[in-house]
Amino acid sequence: MKKSIGLIIGVCLLVVWGCTTDEEEIRETEAITSISKSTSSVPVPDIVGNQIVVKFDETLSTTRKDTIRILLQAAQNFVIQHIEVCDCDPNGPELWTIDTTQIGSPRVETLIGGIEEVVGNLDNNSSESDLEADLQFYFNIDDDRLPGMYASSINDKIVSNSNPDIINIAILDTGIDYSYFPGQFLYNTSSTNNGVTDISGWDFANHDKDIGDDHGHGTTVAKVIMSELDATNTPYAILAVKAFDKIGRASYFDVVCGMNYISKLTDIHILNMSFGWYAIQGQSILENIMKSVENTTLIITSAGNLGVDTDEPKNNHFPSGYEVDNMIAVGGYELRTQLTNSPTVQDVLDEIIIRGSNFGAEYIDVVAPFDGYDLTFHSQGSVITTVHPIGTSFSAAYATARAAQLHDRGVAVLNFKNTILSSAYSLERIADSINNGNVFVRNHMNQNP
Repeated sequence: MKKSIGLIIGVCLLVVWGCTTDEEEIRETEAITSISKSTSSVPVPDIVGNQIVVKFDETLSTTRKDTIRILLQAAQNFVIQHIEVCDCDPNGPELWTIDTTQIGSPRVETLIGGIEEVVGNLDNNSSESDLEADLQFYFNIDDDRLPGMYASSINDKIVSNSNPDIINIAILDTGIDYSYFPGQFLYNTSSTNNGVTDISGWDFANHDKDIGDDHGHGTTVAKVIMSELDATNTPYAILAVKAFDKIGRASYFDVVCGMNYISKLTDIHILNMSFGWYAIQGQSILENIMKSVENTTLIITSAGNLGVDTDEPKNNHFPSGYEVDNMIAVGGYELRTQLTNSPTVQDVLDEIIIRGSNFGAEYIDVVAPFDGYDLTFHSQGSVITTVHPIGTSFSAAYATARAAQLHDRGVAVLNFKNTILSSAYSLERIADSINNGNVFVRNHMNQNP
């Protein structure tokens, strides 16, 4: 039994895909998955019934990892059929496709619930911290189609590293269509000496270095951020890390891999994560990788758009609901009435309501505009399209720009977070819904960026 398991693992590990792999190579077809449907009132993602996301302690040797896999399968009565590793990091998180058809095999929910404890009891050489295990599931971001242009060479968009004041901003999303943006603005990963062949970012949805956005959401998020920074002459570089495909769908594993990739870069100052899912709790791998960058990176997350109280366990939203000290969770506010072209701050505060956005005084740190972003996309001087995005994805994007405008390399991340939140207005009448009633009022409301 153990010999056959070891053989399966050995074969599976030969089909990994790294950032140095030839882009023309054909990727092995993914195994057919088993899906369990949710009937909850919030859209709980569908759990893949035969896959597990795992992450070993990075100090363990390859031999020790193999031993843990073999012992764990024997103890829990399942078989690992296939192992996929994250692009760019063969020693990082893994996705196991497993066979649980044997009599007595546990469901993945049961298996994951006790796997760390089981590992800790395997032998005298193991501890609970040697392996983390999470559910694998798929979730979507809001449909935000933007006609693709794809007319530029990425090499023409790489920003020079000569300016020490540049704020490096990562966007974990659907990628970016850099043809819509003039000049050089993309973060240069080819100069990081990390041994990979990426130019700027990576596509974990399609497993290549093409970060082009074939959906539109990531490009729109980037447009909000960049428009705000251009208006204040704030220097920046954008790193697009793609985890969502052309229909706005991502797996938890691809998001984990994207976060893992970002965590290896020590000079990313701010990370925007304008997405989320509901009710699947205890996904410790992503949460712990987010915590691992607490000394280098401030993370901005969106709170979701169902208009529900995410403090209630049945409505918990993640990653905005994680207990991550270096994170700011952003909700959105709307205005009861249309204001003039030059409203005062008090005018805005008087009209604020929270309607489409999720809320929760425990988990949501601040609100920013939910709508009012009139974005015009150009190509060679001609207007291609104008979009009016709505949702907390763009509230988070605005908060990301606010953070970049206030960034100080000499300030520790947690102190930087406090500085940003201290810059918000405190609106007492929404303090029961948002932490301290914190509000970011947009500096140039109703103006076309």
